[in-house]
Amino acid sequence: LVDLAGSERVKRSEAEGVAFEEACAINTSLTTLGRCISALAAQGKAGRPPFRETKLTRLLSSSFGGRSATVLVVCVAPSQLDSFETVNSLQFGQQAMAVRVRAVANATVDYRALCAELLHQLDGALAPARKAEGRLCADLGAQLDSVVHLSSELAELHLECDALRWATEDA
Repeated sequence: LVDLAGSERVKRSEAEGVAFEEACAINTSLTTLGRCISALAAQGKAGRPPFRETKLTRLLSSSFGGRSATVLVVCVAPSQLDSFETVNSLQFGQQAMAVRVRAVANATVDYRALCAELLHQLDGALAPARKAEGRLCADLGAQLDSVVHLSSELAELHLECDALRWATEDA
């Protein structure tokens, strides 16, 4: 909730010194806000809105130029003395109504569901590799059994060969 107050009429308030500087800063901020609203209402025809020129417009940039729902309440005074400010406020409000903002609800992320979904996708992607690994291990197991069997036969043949060599050397 932001209360923009109104423009400071220095002649009327007779501000001096620090109050005068504050009044100038307020008027500059409100003028820049008006230029931002004009640029947004023109929908790109008036160039880029000058959001970075003042603190006020920087603060309100997400409200007017972002994706948030914004409500503007314009307060006016019924006295003839304030008619200039009233007309300006109503013109500002009318221009602000021309700004089209696309409000979008922020998406909430269910990290547990996202994690479960990613794990499911990972399992699906790894399933063929695991199946191939199983077949490969089965084939390698059979070949390893064959190698072990051949290795034991080789050891037996070495023993027979040594026995025959000793038998021929003794004879």
